[in-house]
Amino acid sequence: MSEATPPPASPDGGEHPVGEHELPERHAESHDASNRVVYVFIGVFVAIVLVFSVIAFDKAEDNKAATTKAKQLQANLLAAGLPAPEDPKVLARAFGDDGGPVCESVGSELTDAILNQQLGNGAAGPGMRPITADPLILRGEYIVLLTYCPEKLAAFEEAFGDYDFDDVITGDDSSAPPEVNVIK
Repeated sequence: MSEATPPPASPDGGEHPVGEHELPERHAESHDASNRVVYVFIGVFVAIVLVFSVIAFDKAEDNKAATTKAKQLQANLLAAGLPAPEDPKVLARAFGDDGGPVCESVGSELTDAILNQQLGNGAAGPGMRPITADPLILRGEYIVLLTYCPEKLAAFEEAFGDYDFDDVITGDDSSAPPEVNVIK
């Protein structure tokens, strides 16, 4: 059997309790200074990140033009028989004064591909095929484009003008307004 080694003796001749070791005073001061440098560096870094975050945060403008467009969109949606938020500020925050991402992505291949996939029967692989969709499916986007960026309607009509739509949700053929030729 081996004997346990005794704890090391301290310079003053006493024994240190196990686990407690004191740094010599000259090392303790440099240790505190290096900690201060690290803390200051971290504080400056966090402050820079916070300032950059506030500057870089791009918030949709809730200005008079955005509110006016939102009220117009709300009225257009309700007139078309579609649901709309009661508070136009919701629409103003979502679309701003320029239509936001809806107007930016019109005619993009990715957006068209996603909508094409959603206008399928839900099957995957060889069983996937197009369906006759209800005009309600595209009417909301059409009304947003009509309100915010009417110059982009041609691209929307080009992308979806050849689709067959029929009133399959309500069974009432009068649900599609005649001015929305692309979804009738």
